[in-house]
Amino acid sequence: MKNRNASPSLFGWRFQIDSAIWLFFNGIKEIDEIRVEGSKEDVEFIYNSGTKCFVQAKSTISPDVNSDRSTVFSRAIETLSDAAKSEDNCRFIYVSNYDEPIPDGKSYILSNELINYSELPKKLTDYIDKKIERCINGDSIDVSDFYILRIPYPSTENGIKQVKSKIRDFMISIDEDYDRLVKNIYNDLLNLYFENGTNVDLNVYISKKQVATIILLNKMDLLSDSRLVSHLSLDITEYEQALRHLGNLIQRKSEQFSLITKVRATYRKYKSINIYENGIDEITFLEDSISKALSLDVFSKSFEDLDEVEMNAFYILIYRILKTKYLNEKISKEANICI
Repeated sequence: MKNRNASPSLFGWRFQIDSAIWLFFNGIKEIDEIRVEGSKEDVEFIYNSGTKCFVQAKSTISPDVNSDRSTVFSRAIETLSDAAKSEDNCRFIYVSNYDEPIPDGKSYILSNELINYSELPKKLTDYIDKKIERCINGDSIDVSDFYILRIPYPSTENGIKQVKSKIRDFMISIDEDYDRLVKNIYNDLLNLYFENGTNVDLNVYISKKQVATIILLNKMDLLSDSRLVSHLSLDITEYEQALRHLGNLIQRKSEQFSLITKVRATYRKYKSINIYENGIDEITFLEDSISKALSLDVFSKSFEDLDEVEMNAFYILIYRILKTKYLNEKISKEANICI
């Protein structure tokens, strides 16, 4: 159902965030960091190479009405050219939900495809060239690095489907539970990107490791803790208390990837030390002093100083991190994350 009664500013803000999520997963191997509402553009990327990408994301609540698309495109080009003047070797992306982002472009600018300037027919490149020529700083835009993306977004509900589909494409490559994970991952990313876009410190970017952490934490929520619960002899009340405490703990941690990496490294060290012993697994690791030392990273206090609820929450967190070690490795490979 089309949401034509939504506030244009609210609709545009949501489109901007969804565009950022779409673009991030589309280029997840190459992108290192992302900023919503950057110092210069609606969305800004930093690639692994250090190169920047500037994005103008422009939307309308009536995408089938194209009367003002030329003006909107002109303003976007003006802004992009200003940003380009201050940076070398940039990439530029214009994202729109107009049925025709530029005149006669619907047949060539397909939905959910990032189209490079060089892939467009001459009548469209001529149109873009004219718009660039009229800009004061137009000569700073290298058209070989100019892209257009059309996301069919007649309503927020429809737009969400497009973005979730992009997340789903990535999740299919790393986990069989992708259908159960996509919705929660999207919601968590929406919150993360919103917080980033409203942060007054324009130097704060979202790292790829933060996105990986959100995926891992959502996967952990699907895991069974029954073996650990049985080992600790927890009743349902004790288990639920530990889960609530764990939830609060994770919410207070804006960056969990370093902890996840350290737990995995500590576990590998533990296994290498005990390589000739049988029965080495997550449970035996949790009972060893080498794992308990990790409480300093989790709670900023020693294991001996934890109360019972904190202790149980600690055990569950470390156990879940170890149970997702293979997914961690897949994410790191598919997203090109150095660990």
